[in-house]
Amino acid sequence: MLDRKNTIQLLTIVPLLLILIGCIDQLGGDQPVGGDYAPVIEEAYASPATIAPGETTTLHCTAYDRDWDELSYKWSAADGSFPNGFWGNEVEWLSPAATGTFNIIATVSDGVHETERAAVVNIESSNGGGGGNGDENHPPSTPICISPPHLAQGVDNNVTLSWLCSDPDGDPLLFDLHYGTSPTPPQYRYNMTASSENLGEITYNTTYYWKVVAKDGKGTDVSGPVWSFSTGGGNGGGGGDDNHPPGRPTHPQPANGASNVSNFITLSWICSDQDGDQLTYDLYFGSSPNPPLYRYNMSGISEYLGEVARNATYYWKVVARDPGGLTTSGSEWHFKTWTQGGNSQPDPPGNPNPPDLSEHIPINQTLSWSCSDPDDDSLLYDLYFGIAGDPDFRKIRSEQPENSYSFFTLLERRTTYVWQVIAKDEVGNETRGNQWTFTTVE
Repeated sequence: MLDRKNTIQLLTIVPLLLILIGCIDQLGGDQPVGGDYAPVIEEAYASPATIAPGETTTLHCTAYDRDWDELSYKWSAADGSFPNGFWGNEVEWLSPAATGTFNIIATVSDGVHETERAAVVNIESSNGGGGGNGDENHPPSTPICISPPHLAQGVDNNVTLSWLCSDPDGDPLLFDLHYGTSPTPPQYRYNMTASSENLGEITYNTTYYWKVVAKDGKGTDVSGPVWSFSTGGGNGGGGGDDNHPPGRPTHPQPANGASNVSNFITLSWICSDQDGDQLTYDLYFGSSPNPPLYRYNMSGISEYLGEVARNATYYWKVVARDPGGLTTSGSEWHFKTWTQGGNSQPDPPGNPNPPDLSEHIPINQTLSWSCSDPDDDSLLYDLYFGIAGDPDFRKIRSEQPENSYSFFTLLERRTTYVWQVIAKDEVGNETRGNQWTFTTVE
């Protein structure tokens, strides 16, 4: 048996051994991912920290983890873009065309915990004027042809011209439309506010030329290129012997002239083609007559608009197009909404990145947007994407919770892409954002 002295020594040594084993395990044993501690960000900064609109800066983030977990780094911003992607502790950020102070958020994760810190970037105009205060004006974007497509053949002789254009300063734009049968078309309309013009019935078997000059009202004008299209022969168009234009869209819902319509709107119509062609549609919608283009190259015969204003009158029309480029415009319809209410729709998705109508965008671009909900509902997003003018405008993501999407394959150079986001709230309400475009680098 142990004597009293040996017993006391043993009772003293055993706890020390247990403590030592625990320390060795802490130092050398495997730790569970995302242990007790969140990552620690030592610094997040931009170099240089002050740049001009449209310039690039490098973002840096330094962090460590007290559990020795492997860390991942992700960057996000409300505006601007990440030309080479937003993952990594060092990335490039391309500033927008605006001035001001921007917070670029670094999110560091150990697989369970996340820590955020902002890198601050100051964007100042090159002349020191501070464009955000109106001292520096930027020109409008170059107008983009929507319909008829450039060089289209066999176009129906009832033609609506439409185009896209925006201004980086948010200035309201006016348009001069040049149109005629000469390759240098004369001015046809002056100081238009709409981005479309219905020409009515024009001559069969004729080539027409047109262009648009965008003006921001501050003395800065931007001219688009000259586009052209050719009408069909009147007996089918497109060389005319076999193909026929689509029928005229009819049977609008809500009915034309309807009142007391729910302000949760689904537009629908009926249209057919005597050749059995698969048709696509351009939808024009707005709160004034001669409404602007709302959605381009749709494949369906309905469109859910979500929640619109109560006690308001809306105008809309549909232009049908067949695969041969022949188009037929429906009549302009209108309806008035009721004054009752319901659960609010999500706000329209906005702040697209890349910005709408932007050019020289890298081919590994990440799409991102912002969106909110008046009821603070959680939102899911459907993402549509395609090449401008291509009927294959398809859904590539369905009900994703993230407000960004990165391509796993590179985009094509010198190509204009179209994309659109639909926001969905917890009770099934949807709000469709505008269609945005960008053009990749040469």
